[in-house]
Amino acid sequence: MRKLVAIALLALIWAGPAIAGNRWYTRPHGTGSTCTVGSPCALATANGKAAPGDTVSLADSTYTTDPQPNVDGTASLPILYMGNITNKNATVFNKNIQLNNSNGTSIRRSYVIWQDFRIEGIAPDGGLWIDNKVS
Repeated sequence: MRKLVAIALLALIWAGPAIAGNRWYTRPHGTGSTCTVGSPCALATANGKAAPGDTVSLADSTYTTDPQPNVDGTASLPILYMGNITNKNATVFNKNIQLNNSNGTSIRRSYVIWQDFRIEGIAPDGGLWIDNKVS
């Protein structure tokens, strides 16, 4: 019995901490207000709900709304925007996105992680710009 408890404890330590916050589900034309799997919301709604430790789950599609929460994450509880982990081309942001810049579309938040999606610029040299220091 002690052996099983020790193995279970090691498995928990190895797995690391669980994500502490909520998961908000989105679709580009989502109309839900609860942002659940059964009632996904628009990305703008999820941006307003996202708090430190939360994950915004992006459905496969093309988005034109910025992936930007209304608040900063924290060092220990970042906010995660996550697309399709098995097909990074399935979730697309079809717009120009600038980080830490005062011109155009700009994302100015700390401790936010964006992963598993593609950004396509709509300007001739569009896409993703990173100006100044991004941390």
